[in-house]
Amino acid sequence: MRDVTFRRECNNEFVVISEEPEATGESLILEHVVDGTVMATRVRVVESHPTIVNGSVRHRMRLRSSGGAESCESNDAARAH
Repeated sequence: MRDVTFRRECNNEFVVISEEPEATGESLILEHVVDGTVMATRVRVVESHPTIVNGSVRHRMRLRSSGGAESCESNDAARAH
């Protein structure tokens, strides 16, 4: 389990910035809070590459959920494991 920063994208996608990488194709559970309720979303890593954030190496990953259509939301904090 680790803390990540993510941005919700349309079409069931999330863009995640993490201190740790994950392999493309890896299955994860992304836990995030929506209206005070913890939501667990199964996702798969569809893209992963290193990036620099505030002078430190981080890993930018694009995740895709297999769930139904959901609305886009703004930046949130989350835990992925």
